[in-house]
Amino acid sequence: MVTKRTTAVLLAVALVIAACSATADSTTSNPPSTVAHTTATQLSTTSTLVVTSTTSLPPTTTAPQTTTTTTTTTTLAPTTTAPPRPTTKPPTVKHTVEQLDFSNTPQMVAVKPGDTVIWVNNGLSAHDATSGADPTPDGAWASPVIQPGESWSRRFDTPGTYPYFCTLHPGGMPGRIVVEG
Repeated sequence: MVTKRTTAVLLAVALVIAACSATADSTTSNPPSTVAHTTATQLSTTSTLVVTSTTSLPPTTTAPQTTTTTTTTTTLAPTTTAPPRPTTKPPTVKHTVEQLDFSNTPQMVAVKPGDTVIWVNNGLSAHDATSGADPTPDGAWASPVIQPGESWSRRFDTPGTYPYFCTLHPGGMPGRIVVEG
């Protein structure tokens, strides 16, 4: 596709070529009279630049007036824009665990690497979500206290099974995140 900028550049190049041709054709001490006609034509898939430079030398006492016409035609291949690169990571999927009263619903959530799990406290009591087998945290991760109406989220990137529980209510709120690889 030929843009306005490409056409402008082609016109500038044509004027430079015309000026150079006029200077090169000068063979007398009298300055030549130069007329340059430049056109740029856009076709469906290419751009053609035609430069015509006409140099007229004034007559001298020993030779008649001479005129030199130079035509240069240049056809350029179309420029293309590369399509945007696809993202290497799939979009993050969000899964919700509802903490209501004294249970996590659902108790088991299956996710893919890179997915996010959101714990939403829709109950009347504060809760948390801490990794490990109830009642022993394993230290891998832990949420802050999630007050009623609040939420907390965590992204899971590594395949595996991640048991969790609420440390504020041990023995009654187990859950499990399974990251399928």
